[in-house]
Amino acid sequence: MKKLLNKFLKVTLTMVIVLASGYSITGSAELTGEQIAIQAKYRNRAKSILNKSTMILQIETGGVWKTVDSRKTASMSIQVSDKLQRSLFRFIGGLKNGVTSLSIEQADQIGVDDIQYIYTPSLRRPRRVAPTERQNEFEDTDFTNEDLGGKKISEYTYKRLPDETYRDEACYVIEAYRKNLSNAKFYKFKSWLTKKHFIPIRSESYNLDKRLSKKMFASNIKQYGNIFLAHQMQAISVDKRHKTIIVVEMVRINVPVNKNEFESNAMDAVWRI
Repeated sequence: MKKLLNKFLKVTLTMVIVLASGYSITGSAELTGEQIAIQAKYRNRAKSILNKSTMILQIETGGVWKTVDSRKTASMSIQVSDKLQRSLFRFIGGLKNGVTSLSIEQADQIGVDDIQYIYTPSLRRPRRVAPTERQNEFEDTDFTNEDLGGKKISEYTYKRLPDETYRDEACYVIEAYRKNLSNAKFYKFKSWLTKKHFIPIRSESYNLDKRLSKKMFASNIKQYGNIFLAHQMQAISVDKRHKTIIVVEMVRINVPVNKNEFESNAMDAVWRI
């Protein structure tokens, strides 16, 4: 009887310590591929995020990457509910100056599409991005409209693969398969996500012929309170031998923003960030 009581007290004390430490009894080994994808989408969001970056476009010739263009960019995002956000991305210099993308998340369920617009100063009005264009490249970069707006969890089925270590980071590895291929250019994505931050530091996109079409990498992760953000991202189009690099130079978290700017009729507004 005494042995059973001691064992009970030991187990109870262990559970109290675990709960007090803020950890769930369900370990990471039990996370499904979809649960990992959900963490990656929502874990590092803030009430607002503003940043300025430099975008570098390169092409590979003779085994050497050569820069063909460099652009200044800015982006803003705002949380409108626990699960929904709106984001803006804009070129603030060069030939693409003023071109702006607006992404408005909708309820993450089948049949409900996120809303995206692209504003071009020469047209002086926003154009809504059709669902068939979501996986198209954005303004001759190697990032797609979907990359800017984020993937909808409900549009994919997920498979968790064995964990791996990549660049000295312990990573979850998952595959996401597009459910409806009628409007798709990619049928599968494979991602390596850090266990510490749930940031995808490597991903591969496979086209409808099941060939590797694009690679993406993220690095230089920095912490802002309980939020982690990558400060360098690059996307490489394998077939085109073309690369787009984004280097983040300034970040501001949870600062006041004008909510009215996250509307399609305000995409020509002057930003003050």
